[in-house]
Amino acid sequence: MKIIAVALALALALSLATAAGAIPVANPGFETGNFSGWTTFRPGVTPPATNIAVTNIAPHSGSFSARFGDFDNGSGIEQSLATIAGQTYTVSFWWSLDAGVAIPTDAFAAIKFGGTTLYSQAGDPNNGSGFTWTQFIGSATATGPTTTLSFFFENLPGYWHLDDVAVSLVPEPAAWTLMIAGFGMVGALARQRRDPVTA
Repeated sequence: MKIIAVALALALALSLATAAGAIPVANPGFETGNFSGWTTFRPGVTPPATNIAVTNIAPHSGSFSARFGDFDNGSGIEQSLATIAGQTYTVSFWWSLDAGVAIPTDAFAAIKFGGTTLYSQAGDPNNGSGFTWTQFIGSATATGPTTTLSFFFENLPGYWHLDDVAVSLVPEPAAWTLMIAGFGMVGALARQRRDPVTA
């Protein structure tokens, strides 16, 4: 009977951990070698994207990463994700910027999650020296059952690089409490099974 109770408690804790975990992002590290799962765009210009590519040159992890160097109107990628209205999500990714951005108009980046702008910057935040692979973490609240995650870049002298995109649901405080209680129950039941009380 105790084995069944332990199994049920473990299932509860794992289900809560999964509910509070990552949501699927198609091709998050561009390991397909292309933009499969993403839609490329270039505002007001045809073709939809130019001078952006998936490359195997020094990715953050795995074999590939994306790079963006379009200097005419900029280019971007986007993907619609399944979300829950009113829930908060954490968006994280790794990115880098080539050195050489001399003036604000040389580069621009904008990252959006639905109607929320997670990042918007003209020029190089490091005054022309660029930066190596750095993790970005932001959060936003979904307003509907689907939310579009978009990355938009412009860079005249070099490239922006992007890799390892992840989105996860931020659990409600009550969910954290239940999850901790579930793991606690697993531990307590396991101890009882390991150290039975003897008369």
